[in-house]
Amino acid sequence: MKNEWEKQWEWNNNACMHSNRDWLNDHKDFPIFWYHCRPDGEVWYIKQLSKTCGIIHDQNYYGPPREKSAVAKLAKRSVQKFVDKDVADYHTMKSWSTLGVSNEEPMEEVVYMVRPNGGGYIMKFHPVTKKWIQKIHINDDGEVEYRARNVVKQRENHLGTWFEEIEYENSEGDHFRKLWNENKKRHEWQKL
Repeated sequence: MKNEWEKQWEWNNNACMHSNRDWLNDHKDFPIFWYHCRPDGEVWYIKQLSKTCGIIHDQNYYGPPREKSAVAKLAKRSVQKFVDKDVADYHTMKSWSTLGVSNEEPMEEVVYMVRPNGGGYIMKFHPVTKKWIQKIHINDDGEVEYRARNVVKQRENHLGTWFEEIEYENSEGDHFRKLWNENKKRHEWQKL
């Protein structure tokens, strides 16, 4: 079977190509553009803002034509009820304010895992805390068998800024929210 590009795209001939990030250790001038060639055939076009922060501007795939799995198809569908809306809205607003050119804030990470016999799961991780904020499990038939989400809010006071999980919900009917208990003078998880 012949290898081919999954989509047409414009190459930046000034951007270098690498398969790992080690070359960044010796680099001093930022921002730079480069292509990250992954072993699975994915090629990411990245704007590297610093040694530790880069933004994926575009991606493509080179290899044999691949069938979209049920997991990938499901990821394209709307699952708005279980999206961490605050994080999504913030990044949408940030992208509009910078016209999508320079978004220096980290984006949430999405991981797709496909089982060899079908099915799998999608997990989304918070951009700062790296804790999961969304889980979707898919069975062998491509149907959602379980969903869960954690809502994370940014808190601030005179001591600084931190992130706190304030709500948990899953498709089995469990719904908890962290509420203030005036008697104990602290936040507690309460089932709704």
